[in-house]
Amino acid sequence: MVKQRWVGLVLVVVLVGCGKSYPIEQAIENGDIVTTPSRENVERFQTFLNQVDQKGEDSIRITSYTTEGDPIFQDVTYDGKQFSYSLDSSQDEFGNEADDRDGESCQTLKKDQTDETHVYLLTDCAEGEDHPLLEATAAELE
Repeated sequence: MVKQRWVGLVLVVVLVGCGKSYPIEQAIENGDIVTTPSRENVERFQTFLNQVDQKGEDSIRITSYTTEGDPIFQDVTYDGKQFSYSLDSSQDEFGNEADDRDGESCQTLKKDQTDETHVYLLTDCAEGEDHPLLEATAAELE
């Protein structure tokens, strides 16, 4: 009887430890722009860009996963005038405690282009640091 309890307890601990709090399937279903390990919902970024061009409000979540499978979130909100940016790596086992979850304001969404790749980053941010958001080809954004 005691042996069965230990086996049951070990099984519960293993299952809880292996379960991801935000699996990639959930991120895709929620409409997150997933950049790693696969690229999903990237076309949603183009919708966001269209809203920004029209000075319309919109919000996106860009989720990337570490090698271990832990999610890192970048949330961007545009209110028609400026951007609010937050980074949350709290679910990453090796995450940074000093990440920016408070919603730093940024003034500009900049696009750099190299060959066929577009790199989008937020610039003119309150804390003085630019924030890379997405690297994608034109075909991925269609």
